[in-house]
Amino acid sequence: MALDMAIKAIIAISQKGFEQEAYHEIMRATARKNIITFTAALLKTGCVGYKGEGILPNMKFDEITVEHYNAVVFVSGGASAYHNNPLALKLVKEFYEQGKVVAAVGDAIPILANAGVLNGKRIACDDAEKEIVSSLAEIVDEGVSVDGRIVTAKSGFAKDFAEKLSDVLVEIGIQKFQRKGVEL
Repeated sequence: MALDMAIKAIIAISQKGFEQEAYHEIMRATARKNIITFTAALLKTGCVGYKGEGILPNMKFDEITVEHYNAVVFVSGGASAYHNNPLALKLVKEFYEQGKVVAAVGDAIPILANAGVLNGKRIACDDAEKEIVSSLAEIVDEGVSVDGRIVTAKSGFAKDFAEKLSDVLVEIGIQKFQRKGVEL
């Protein structure tokens, strides 16, 4: 029961070149709010950040059972490798269709666009990604945007992104408790 009530998020990173700072900001912010995180990538053979840090993912994309998690978050840096990856796009679609949070920062935002979840949404994104997403979404002049269950951010706003993402996930946790009849 306790693990069922926990908020759990998948943090997806690229095999090579992921933004180490963004990854760690997300991990710190979620840990402060007692959100359980799992790192995922296309392969479990290891990921290398753009500054050389190695991370061994907990799972591969094809090992994720969407029903067990509340969010999928794509970290910037090398994310273009996932822009059209069938497994990454399928994950985003499944999370979104099941009413869960989908989030991305920097060069990972086109993954959400290509999965078809940004239509009519308000998003924050870098200039490099504007051309890809501008016909689908309303681009806001903010570092971070939250539009319902979609959280997006420009590069360089990892700390704010991580905090807002964590806040959205905490709100989901509160709603889960209330549905189960737990007084907070």
